[in-house]
Amino acid sequence: MTDENELSDREIEIIRLVATGASNKEIANALTISPNTVKVHLRNIFGKLGVLSRTEATMTAIRMGLVEPPGSANQTGNRNEVSPADDMNWQVQQQDIITPVTSKRGLLTIIGFGLIILVLAGFLLNRVLFTSNEPNGGITVAELEELSSKRWTTMQNLPQALSGMGFVRYENKFLVFGGVSENSISDKLFIYDLDMDAWSEGAILPTALKDIQVAILGERIYLPGGIDGNNEVNSGLLVYNPRNNNWEKGAELPIPISSYALAPYEGKIYLFGGFDGKNYLDSIYAFDPGINEWILYGSMETNRAYSSAVVLGGQIHLMGGKNESGVLVDHSVYHPQREILGEDAWEDAADLPEARYGMNSIVLADMVYTAGGKNLNEEFLPVIQYLPPKDSWMEIDSPPIEIGISPAVLPYETRLYILGGLNSEGYSDQSLVYQAVYTVLVPVIQKD
Repeated sequence: MTDENELSDREIEIIRLVATGASNKEIANALTISPNTVKVHLRNIFGKLGVLSRTEATMTAIRMGLVEPPGSANQTGNRNEVSPADDMNWQVQQQDIITPVTSKRGLLTIIGFGLIILVLAGFLLNRVLFTSNEPNGGITVAELEELSSKRWTTMQNLPQALSGMGFVRYENKFLVFGGVSENSISDKLFIYDLDMDAWSEGAILPTALKDIQVAILGERIYLPGGIDGNNEVNSGLLVYNPRNNNWEKGAELPIPISSYALAPYEGKIYLFGGFDGKNYLDSIYAFDPGINEWILYGSMETNRAYSSAVVLGGQIHLMGGKNESGVLVDHSVYHPQREILGEDAWEDAADLPEARYGMNSIVLADMVYTAGGKNLNEEFLPVIQYLPPKDSWMEIDSPPIEIGISPAVLPYETRLYILGGLNSEGYSDQSLVYQAVYTVLVPVIQKD
């Protein structure tokens, strides 16, 4: 590394904290600088090291000796403050990872360290908790239970108690559109800055709306339909430009629709089902922003509203919902390209653990997390997780507060964020954070 590419003392401090799994905000707090300053340093670090991600930067820094090997007594950075993984008290004994060999020196040479992203989804914790009272490695049931309770934290609450809002992540911000509170339907756009842990307001919606979803394509955020301030189902399409903080209007839907599921996929937006004010719908509409046009693209086997859709593995997963016959339990996978070819576009996947509507879902670490909603008996339901390799669902750690119907559900880095919703106590401004993924550094050993 040339002199001009050498990391400064401050950059070394930052990469050592990055190696512990710390977020920009946590690094800023530890070094008493602003999150924006951390971002500037990270850009410089990536450029000097010739890397594109925090993982690559960590691995390169370890190879260069800038970051101490995991478990070293001299390792810089307080992992207890910045990395939840350390709370697990993982104990890898030397005899478990080193096999004695016969050589002149009788030693093993450590030639590198791998960075493992360990997805501690609920199923892993449950497997350990219920297999043994004292798992190997010195982790007790009590310690794991304590870790589970620490996975839920909070952030700054929503500025207003809301349900039925649209939401999306844009860069390092969460945008929350409209929704309904105890007194009225909202025309507000609330913006949460993840680095600053603070809310602000964006340009007011042209129309107050609830029971909506939004989808982002490029640098435009699309908000179709919804129920307006007069409690009428809307057919309009609002388009928000987050760079300029202004609104435009797009092509109207062929019919008024609210309470639909929405998914952006390969440059188009797909709208599933919904409610037109009188009937539950089975239609699939597709919007092409290139020509500013909606088309009736296909149909579902079952009409529904208040369902949930996500894109996972190049497919659209559609889950649950309700119609005039009751609450739905099914989970199907939709292949839009097959619709064009005239083939059956639907496949069955594992049903939800129980019938559910009014929930929202996101994808994090190639798994689906579904939060909020009610069942057939109008009971509020736990947060669940879908594991694609096993085609199965399971419940994750219980949140400290009841999650209601139609909350905002958002992913960022290794965390799941759940905002607002309508629960048994009324409209909520709660903002919960769930640590879904942990980073653990493990040495890789090779014989001479």
